[in-house]
Amino acid sequence: MPRLTEATKQARRRQIIDAAFTCFTAKGYTHTSMSDIIKESGLSSGSIYSHFSGKGDILHATVQQRIDMITAAYQELKDPSPRDIMRMIFSTSAVEANFTSMLRIRLEAFTVPEVQESTNTLFTTLHDIVAQSLTPWGQQYLKAKNKRKPSADELHSFVSDTADALILTFQGFMVRSTLSASTNREHLFNIALNLLPE
Repeated sequence: MPRLTEATKQARRRQIIDAAFTCFTAKGYTHTSMSDIIKESGLSSGSIYSHFSGKGDILHATVQQRIDMITAAYQELKDPSPRDIMRMIFSTSAVEANFTSMLRIRLEAFTVPEVQESTNTLFTTLHDIVAQSLTPWGQQYLKAKNKRKPSADELHSFVSDTADALILTFQGFMVRSTLSASTNREHLFNIALNLLPE
């Protein structure tokens, strides 16, 4: 049997991760079996176990893939403000699907050690990504507000707090709009947007 090229290996890994994410979203991590993932992926069990040691390993890779996707989306923005980021989130359909799926998986962390282990740094990582993206904007914002260049500590504290405010606003918007089917999402979005600095 010919050896797989590196590109083929990576494609197979993505195929397995995508299949697992579909299963985790539909059934939850606990109720997803390796047989479910094998069936959804269309690959053999041998192929899957040649890339991953088991379901926990696949979950860890799935979470990392989501983090990589989020990082790539933020890197496409040029010195964004909090409102720029919020607009990007609202206009990107994949973000909503990603949020609801990861929320479902994350909730299992209260009772499933593997989920806790794989997702315990998720929000810290997200915060750091947002804070880094906001740093150029934060420097200009504080300079204009205080009529001087901010110190490193001032800038770090400000963008960290603003990142938290943005994440809280986004999560509140997503939960509120997701749980209530009759909600006018655009109206809620405008309310959330106006809570953030320009």
